[in-house]
Amino acid sequence: MFGLFKRKKQVDIIIAKTRINGVEISTIRLPINHGDANNPLWFETMVFGGDQCGELERYSSINLALAGHFRWVLALREQSCHVSL
Repeated sequence: MFGLFKRKKQVDIIIAKTRINGVEISTIRLPINHGDANNPLWFETMVFGGDQCGELERYSSINLALAGHFRWVLALREQSCHVSL
């Protein structure tokens, strides 16, 4: 019974990981569906650190997950360029 919940190797669940100025954006394949049969959510992007720490988005496909990951990357890069001196 407990064997069903064993995690695969970490490299099997990480889709993308990016670090920008101490903030990490991580996109993974979730071990269980966080949606339902009509709207499956198998992927998640989460932000660790910075003002958006804890923000997350979930997706139904790997293509949407990668697009979401890079949307966060662009947003955080743009934000880091607008630091007032």
